[in-house]
Amino acid sequence: MDAGNGLGAVKRYTEQNFGLPIDDYITIDLEALRDMVDAFDGVAVYVPQDMRDYNPKSGALEGELLQGRHKLMGRECEFFLRYRQGLIRGDLDRLVMRRQFYAGLFRRLKTASVGDIIKLLPVAEYYIRTDISLPDLMNIAIEVSRMDSSGISVGRVPVYGTDERYYDGGLKDGALPVVLDKEETAVLLNEYFRPADQPLTASDLGTPHWPTSGGAADAEMSTMGDVENTGDGAPPDFW
Repeated sequence: MDAGNGLGAVKRYTEQNFGLPIDDYITIDLEALRDMVDAFDGVAVYVPQDMRDYNPKSGALEGELLQGRHKLMGRECEFFLRYRQGLIRGDLDRLVMRRQFYAGLFRRLKTASVGDIIKLLPVAEYYIRTDISLPDLMNIAIEVSRMDSSGISVGRVPVYGTDERYYDGGLKDGALPVVLDKEETAVLLNEYFRPADQPLTASDLGTPHWPTSGGAADAEMSTMGDVENTGDGAPPDFW
């Protein structure tokens, strides 16, 4: 892991608190994501509801996407991924929308030629931080484009809501964090990620304790094949 960029701390925290070893890393910021999508000439995404973003002070409309299938370019994808004003469950619904985007990006990657992937080289060199060499990174992209969608999984750990605010970081009104459901997370990790002969228990997870309220949002695990087959919220005949 690179020294001085915080990734080493993330690696250690994940390994120590979740028992998940990390071999390599790739980080992609939204600016890189915009350029990647533009290099692919857009990504087809199903927008599950009308999305409008208004300036909180002036009330002016600053962004809009309408429900339905759209080929989104880079800045539209950024808007889609950042949107939260009209989402009932807030960040939990944003994670569902990100899964929709990843499914669209994977569909596009599966149709990409070697030439399309080579177009991403300047973006990778300029924006992406990784400890994988650039030739190896391109080879991985080519191999992923050839993978069956049932071999790639996406998921979310189960969490509780909380009614106790968190005020660190200069937040005037505080924030309402979500809290890991340790019992269900241990089940998830053991089923999908841990060796069968080395199971974790809830007490092995080193995440902070925080007062919770209400029921837990269940774990969500699915393959890209599942997402493709359902459209992840799209009408049955959408894809």
